[in-house]
Amino acid sequence: LFELADGGTLFLDEIGNVSAKVQTRLLRVLQEKEVMRVGGADIKHVDVRIITATKEDLLEKSRQGLFREDLYFRLKMGWIRIPSLRERAQDIQALVRRFLNLEGARELVVDQDVLEALSARDWPGNVRELRNALSYMLAVRDGPKLTMADLPEPAYFASAASSQTTSFRRPDSFNPASAYRRGQAPADGGDPAALAEAKSLDDIERFVLATIAEFEARGGSVGRMAVAERAKAQGFLLGPGSARAAMERLGARGYLESNRGRGGTRLTQAGRRLVCAL
Repeated sequence: LFELADGGTLFLDEIGNVSAKVQTRLLRVLQEKEVMRVGGADIKHVDVRIITATKEDLLEKSRQGLFREDLYFRLKMGWIRIPSLRERAQDIQALVRRFLNLEGARELVVDQDVLEALSARDWPGNVRELRNALSYMLAVRDGPKLTMADLPEPAYFASAASSQTTSFRRPDSFNPASAYRRGQAPADGGDPAALAEAKSLDDIERFVLATIAEFEARGGSVGRMAVAERAKAQGFLLGPGSARAAMERLGARGYLESNRGRGGTRLTQAGRRLVCAL
């Protein structure tokens, strides 16, 4: 490999994961500019520029004895930090269009809610994870455009390094009993009908109900934009359009009521009963 790159540049990806044995050999190549083929006896001189990439903190690994410090400083002639995808969410729309072009789906329309939902993700797998998610959506779509229905299930976005997922969870500060501060229904969540109805809700409807209940417990009401912002803060895939659709569905079933003008949306008595069953 080094012979083929003689006089040129060699890119080594994930340098932080190479074994101690490989680190030692690489250090010799960099210091002596010499290589020997496996099974060979002749030493060959090579002049190769090395570019490496890693997600690891090499300096910290060297402190832990997992990466040679002398190799670290030998490699670090120049250094560029590429921000993670979650730090440049403004690039996601352009990346989505780029990947669709590569997949031969140049003319495919992508709903704005989908772009907002993708922009709200943390993307621990960075650009590769985004491209895989788009490939999945292209495989399962059933229509001329990508919609929220084509997004992978929340469990798809679970990080291998964490037990957390983007599925529904109550806001940390949410207390179901607080939704009943006016004593309109029992706070023990024991209503059989409410329990049965709660099981039929999807994750978005659950999140919307819990978020509205939290705002109401603080004496306020909430609109679709506030619900979407809360979802983004918690890493939940939910754009303003999908929040509005969920609120309309819940309103049609008698769980939410909208105030006039910019008064926001509040829980009905049936909605408060349902929240305690979540």
